[in-house]
Amino acid sequence: MLQDFSFNAPIIEWLSAHNPQGIVVTDTDFIIRGWNSWFEQHTGRQADTVIGKPLFEVFPELVSRGLDHLYREALAGKAAVLAQRFHHYLVKLPARQEFGIGAMQQSARIAPLLCNANIVGTITVIEDVSERTIRESQLIQAREEADKANQAKDRFLAVLSHDLRTPLTAILGWARVFQDRAHDPQIVRKGSAAIALMQPYSSSSSNKSWTSPGSPRRSSNWILNDSKFVKWSVPRWIRWSRWPQQKASGLFLYCLPRHILSS
Repeated sequence: MLQDFSFNAPIIEWLSAHNPQGIVVTDTDFIIRGWNSWFEQHTGRQADTVIGKPLFEVFPELVSRGLDHLYREALAGKAAVLAQRFHHYLVKLPARQEFGIGAMQQSARIAPLLCNANIVGTITVIEDVSERTIRESQLIQAREEADKANQAKDRFLAVLSHDLRTPLTAILGWARVFQDRAHDPQIVRKGSAAIALMQPYSSSSSNKSWTSPGSPRRSSNWILNDSKFVKWSVPRWIRWSRWPQQKASGLFLYCLPRHILSS
């Protein structure tokens, strides 16, 4: 605690000229007695034009917004803190142009001014929190967008798993059978019929699932099986590759990429 009162004058001078917060001091009649350079810069009013004037005349919005009672409570010894989240600002001042907002966002403290344990007036300290508020809003927006993206991904994976599991189980099962018994006409015929049964399921479920705007467009892919074509509709964005072609008995298979098969 500072005991050498000879420093009071330079401290007050520094607070007046260099403090990054706004400071306004009133007496017990709410007449302005102190007005630092921060207020001069942000209000455009020089100290000599406001000192000696009533606070509520310089800032009439304090009365219209019902904040004048905080100053009366300060004279009773009660300090008050106004958070930006709830009040946005104590006195309306312009924000920096690059922030793109109408009014400076502030946190403020109104407290009794004491001298030898006696209340001799009020002191108000205002901090510009506009930049912090904008950054917090950007972070919140980024988090919400990330949450939406994760939800979309989860929905997509659920739909993809549901739409592909049943037809792929049958198709891959018969594909393995074809690899081992491609020369058996009866097996080829039964496999072709079984795979053909999957067409209505895959087409209808795919059409129902992907109806939202911006959904991937569908494409048609073919399984060529012993002079018969079986058509299966899948989303175009799934890249298909030609698995090792089984040429026995004119059998050709187009299957999913290996990284999908292995999973």
